[in-house]
Amino acid sequence: MFYRILFAALLLVLVTAVHAFEVEPMVMQLDTSGRLSKGSYTVRNDSEDLLPVEVHVFKRVLDENGEESLVASEGDFLILPPIGNIKPKSFQTFKVRYLGIEPLSVSTSYRIVFEQLKIKNQETKTGVNVLFNFGTLVFVSPQNVKPQLSTEINDNAIAVSNIGTGVATMHGRSLSVADENNNKQEVQWSEVADLAGAGYLLPGQTAHIPVADWYSLEGRLKVATFN
Repeated sequence: MFYRILFAALLLVLVTAVHAFEVEPMVMQLDTSGRLSKGSYTVRNDSEDLLPVEVHVFKRVLDENGEESLVASEGDFLILPPIGNIKPKSFQTFKVRYLGIEPLSVSTSYRIVFEQLKIKNQETKTGVNVLFNFGTLVFVSPQNVKPQLSTEINDNAIAVSNIGTGVATMHGRSLSVADENNNKQEVQWSEVADLAGAGYLLPGQTAHIPVADWYSLEGRLKVATFN
């Protein structure tokens, strides 16, 4: 069964929460086996009340437009503990380990979601209980995989695709472009990230970057490469 969930900046906030809490890290990269197949999260409870949370695992499925669907995949990870009760002004560590038995030839990704649970019979000052969900991003990669970026210019936009086997981290990269007169410009990924709508590209994933205000060359765009 598929669950369609929209995540913005890796964090899904339903509405103003009864209990404020934080999850670190929000992005994790794991191997399929060995010591790097496991990691840990720290969940901090900044409120004055007990914070019950439950952890869920979803595999990400991206369509051709980059829209994300999630399928429950609890068996692919060992989560300890699966449910926690975090004391006020305290924190708890949750350990995770990848257990997937299906062989991987390329990197794949998951959402590990920390869901705040409602405390039975609890009343707030407003009489309304509103809860937080944190959706973290986890990449799982087999050994010896590498990303490879390919660019194409279509309809005054740049399509950047990962034609490799590993996840491509776009943060920190730069985009070099040239126009038909061989005038050149370089911009940082941070300047076009919002247009692309992705900070990471899985194998086979494509992001589209419209030629917009960031483009300062007078001639028509002819060449685009990522460094």
